[in-house]
Amino acid sequence: IYLQGEGITPERAENGNLRLGKTVFKPFEADDGSYVRADAGGYQILLNYRKPKDGFPTVSLSDVLENRVPKEWVRDRIVTIGSTAESLNDYFYTPFSSELSDEVTRTAGVEIQANITSQILMAALQGRPQLRIWPDPLEYGWIFLWSSIGAILAWTLPNWKWT
Repeated sequence: IYLQGEGITPERAENGNLRLGKTVFKPFEADDGSYVRADAGGYQILLNYRKPKDGFPTVSLSDVLENRVPKEWVRDRIVTIGSTAESLNDYFYTPFSSELSDEVTRTAGVEIQANITSQILMAALQGRPQLRIWPDPLEYGWIFLWSSIGAILAWTLPNWKWT
C-alpha cells in the first residue's frame, strides 16, 4: 500500500521473478551460498540489515496513548508495531549480535521486521542492490585461491630471514 502511493506495484520480470520499482527480487534457493538444504519455501530473499540493534527510533505504547509522540514521526511513514519485552522471547541472533567483545546480544523481532521493510523500500524506491550469492564454480575458485595463498605463506614464511 505504501509503494502504491509512490506509483509502484508488483510486476513479473522477464525472468519470472518479482519486480518492484527499480529492483528485481531473486528468490532464495535451498543451496544458495553456504545455506545447504535450507528451507527455501515461499518467496524469500537474503536480508541485508540496514541498521544495527536499536538503530530505528522507538517509542513506548504509553507515549502513544498519552499523545507524547510528535505527529511528524508517523505521518507518511511506515510504522512497525511490536514488543521489545524480554519476557515475550521475540529476540533473535543477527549479524549485529556479536561485536568485538564477548557479549552476545539479540535483536527484537520488530526491529528485524523494520530492517526487512527498509530493505524492500530502499530497493524499490532507490534501486539499492540486494545481497547475491556467487555461482558455485566462482565460490569454489575463491576458496581454492585463498587456501592456496594460505598454504604458500605457511610453507614460505618460516624460511624467510627477518632482519
